[in-house]
Amino acid sequence: MDKQGGYSFAIPSEWEVDASIRELLPILEDPSCMRQWWGRVFLHIDELRAGDQNGEGRAFKCHTKGFLPYSLQFTASVDLRSANRVVFTMKGDFDGQATIHALERDGMTRVRVNWAFSLCHPRLKYFAPLLRPVFVWNHRWAMRQGHRGLQDMLRSRRGRTARLSFRQPTFPHNISALRIPAKWRV
Repeated sequence: MDKQGGYSFAIPSEWEVDASIRELLPILEDPSCMRQWWGRVFLHIDELRAGDQNGEGRAFKCHTKGFLPYSLQFTASVDLRSANRVVFTMKGDFDGQATIHALERDGMTRVRVNWAFSLCHPRLKYFAPLLRPVFVWNHRWAMRQGHRGLQDMLRSRRGRTARLSFRQPTFPHNISALRIPAKWRV
């Protein structure tokens, strides 16, 4: 357990995307469109604060899930935004930081996402030391869904597909009555 009473993780992910940074960052940092391209993972997103003209200070609350049948809630705020980097701070079932760094080369953009957080969910945090490999696998599954959805979003915005194929979450959250959180905990 760490100082906040959670179990710490640091999980890097990397995506290679056929897009420029200018095309990519507005999608990655816009919570209002995340449900469109990352619908298997982001069940609900509510914006709390718009932030400044650069996007710093923007805040939103998220209800997410991976492949496994549990969900997590947290607030996220944009701490830093530059031409190729966005840093989010998270509080709630996750406490920590996510850094998205994009590097453009030869017409492709490599996106590196570094999650450094403590799992503070009231029940799951006690199983984290034992189930660490399962939690990491679940996170990587969620990130693969994001990569696929992002590629679909880019194709849709470029007019290469008629519409974005909305991906439904896995069981039990694919049942519409279970997608609405009874109450925000964060």
